[in-house]
Amino acid sequence: MDLIKINAFFLRLGQRIVRWRISAILGTLLLLALACAGLPRVQSDTNQENYFLEGDPLLQVRYHFENIFGNDDFCGVLAEAPDVFDPEFLRLLRRFG
Repeated sequence: MDLIKINAFFLRLGQRIVRWRISAILGTLLLLALACAGLPRVQSDTNQENYFLEGDPLLQVRYHFENIFGNDDFCGVLAEAPDVFDPEFLRLLRRFG
């Protein structure tokens, strides 16, 4: 779109809003009242399982993790090595992940 046309559109829109300001304010308040009236019906579900399809491989891994550790919050592994940057040790860490 042309910048001049966009500016002309917003100029006309602003002029109409100022000309019909009482109607614009009342319309805005009406929309706000309708939105507020619907707020008690809004429900949210933040369970992460709802983001995956049934039988998703990530869910299966999660369930397996929960069976082993009792929850899915976190687990820690203490690994000791003489050199933490040794390629063999880094491969072992990758396999743990």
